Amino acid sequence: MRDKNVLSVPVYLIAGLFYMAGAAFAYDELLYARVGDLSSGASRGIWYGLMVGVFAACFALTVRKRRNFLSLAVNTLLPFEIYTAIAYWDILWIPLLIFGGVVLLLWGAYWVYLFLMKKLKRFRPDTRRGKWIWWAQGT
Repeated sequence: MRDKNVLSVPVYLIAGLFYMAGAAFAYDELLYARVGDLSSGASRGIWYGLMVGVFAACFALTVRKRRNFLSLAVNTLLPFEIYTAIAYWDILWIPLLIFGGVVLLLWGAYWVYLFLMKKLKRFRPDTRRGKWIWWAQGT
C-alpha cells in the first residue's frame, strides 16, 4: 500500500480539530465517566490532556506521509479509546487482558508462520540506516 497525501496540511489540521470537537461532544454526552475515585475536574483534566497530547503526537507522526481520512479517524478516536480503557478499567480489566493476550498470541503465530513457510527471505543489516531489517516476500 502506498502512502498518499490526499489532504493538504491546513485542511488536515482543521478537519482533525473539527472532528475532535464533534467526537468530544458526543463522547461527553454518551460515554463519559470519571476515572476511579478522582473528582470530575481531575478526570476532565486527564481527558483533555489525552485529547491534546495524543492528537498532537498522531498529527506529528502522520502529517508528512499519511494525510488521509483513515489517519484522521485514528488521530481523532485514539484518545477516546485510551480514556475509555482507563475510566472503565475496574470493569474491563479481565476482558482487556484476555484480548491483549489473544492479540499477542496471534501476532506471534503470524511470525512463526512466516518463518515456517519461509516467506522471510533473509535477515541482514541495512547499511543505509544501521538497523536490522526483514525482507519479506509477499507481505
